[in-house]
Amino acid sequence: MIAILTLFALVTSYLVVNGLARTQADVNVERNRRSLQAMQEAKAALIIYAASRAWTTRVSDPLIVNDQPGALPCPASNNLGNDPGNCATASTRIGRLPWKTIRAVDLRDASGEVLWYALSANFRKASGTTVINSDTQGTLSVTGTSPASNVVAIIIAPGAPLSGQNRLVNSVANYLEGSNAGGTDTFVTGQSSETFNDQIVVITQADLMAMVEPAVAARIERDIKPELISYLSSWGRFPFPAKFNDASLVGPGNSATRARDAYAGDATPTTEGLLPLTTLVNSWSGGGISKISGTGTVIPATCATVASGYRCTFDVKNEGDGGISDLRVQMLGNADKAGLGFVYKPTVTDVTKTLNGATNNFISQTYSVGTLTPAGAATITYLGTINLSCPSSTCGTWTVQITFADLITRPIVSSTDPTGGWFIKNEWFRQTYYSVAPDYLPGGSAPFLPLVCVTNCLTVNKLSFITTSNDKIAILIFSGRALSGSRPSSSLSSYLEGENQTPADRIFAHRSGSILSSNDSAIVVAP
Repeated sequence: MIAILTLFALVTSYLVVNGLARTQADVNVERNRRSLQAMQEAKAALIIYAASRAWTTRVSDPLIVNDQPGALPCPASNNLGNDPGNCATASTRIGRLPWKTIRAVDLRDASGEVLWYALSANFRKASGTTVINSDTQGTLSVTGTSPASNVVAIIIAPGAPLSGQNRLVNSVANYLEGSNAGGTDTFVTGQSSETFNDQIVVITQADLMAMVEPAVAARIERDIKPELISYLSSWGRFPFPAKFNDASLVGPGNSATRARDAYAGDATPTTEGLLPLTTLVNSWSGGGISKISGTGTVIPATCATVASGYRCTFDVKNEGDGGISDLRVQMLGNADKAGLGFVYKPTVTDVTKTLNGATNNFISQTYSVGTLTPAGAATITYLGTINLSCPSSTCGTWTVQITFADLITRPIVSSTDPTGGWFIKNEWFRQTYYSVAPDYLPGGSAPFLPLVCVTNCLTVNKLSFITTSNDKIAILIFSGRALSGSRPSSSLSSYLEGENQTPADRIFAHRSGSILSSNDSAIVVAP
């Protein structure tokens, strides 16, 4: 009996101890689950914040300028959850989660601590300083049990204080352990112990761009597409694409390998490539000035390209006592590069004229711009009629100067434009492909209206909202982040997938299936 009672006591003790152990393990699992849930909610809130910035152009707060799609806020310096607005140094890029800025709740881990947050330097919200687009890489990395690279942000649950950590002192070392507290871009994951209890959730560049890029594609359609349509309405043609690859340039490149002004249209002609966003299109040549009709003499002109456009200066002399009557002069100027970039079509209000020493000015003026030539040039024709009343003894020589305004670039090429500046400033044009049916390029034979493609049309497959896929005149393809290869690259396969890698056949496709295999967004410009 005594042996049986002893055995019962031993079994009971084992079960009690084992039950307590399981209970403590269950508690740890539950604490980890609660912390993980809070971190996952923080991750979602940060990504939504970045994606909403990809779409929104302005908000009620005038201090917030949403011109940097994909940007993330700086860490908060305390538990109040506000972005301080500046985290240029490594020590300021790790801190508390700015939960109030990202419009989340006060997220805390299972120990009651506010979540911590580390940010990649080149994804911080710093318009004009950081350039954020699909090619921007995260600078953070994680080692240990769950390694990760190309990380743009890290959310950390600090857990309960460990030995030596004084939470009354606002120092990263009193919350985080190991390299997580080291102030570098390298973080660590590991099993919880008496010396380490940080839990980590990462936001990789792929995580962020999976949500940001669809919003950017929609914003390109909203903000950039209208500029192409406006150019078409003005000139009757679309501008030439810039070459995707060139012997002297590496693909779309980056700031170091292909400056934005090298994105000039190519009149060889090129039917597909990149948007011609160069600002170097203010080029003039001229056909001079000549007399068309009327009474008076026009002395051969001196014409030249000047800072304000194209200028002709010429002398006018009377013919006998009758003075100068209804003298019509014609001035021709050639806008050599009108089809190589986004430029306004000049209007009559863009022409200035001065008449030195005359008692009468021009009594009429007309002005016209011809269609774009196969080389992308346009002829600017000015007709002016002059009446001058002067006795033969005092008439002398008169000088008339006419100036055509510069070929002014459209807002799409300006980084300060309130509508399209985000596209230029953050260099999203490096991931934007552009194709046009040949008949709608300068020198093409298609009528301006109606916008109907008849020959050499573009085909865009897998766009669910269109019924006819093979009648497109112009399209944009937003490539998104690289799914294979490295950038910058002279290979189109580093930017586009599937049918989009062979643009010569004029067949393109919108993304379909897994975003890991295809992330090209097709945007139909016309019709």
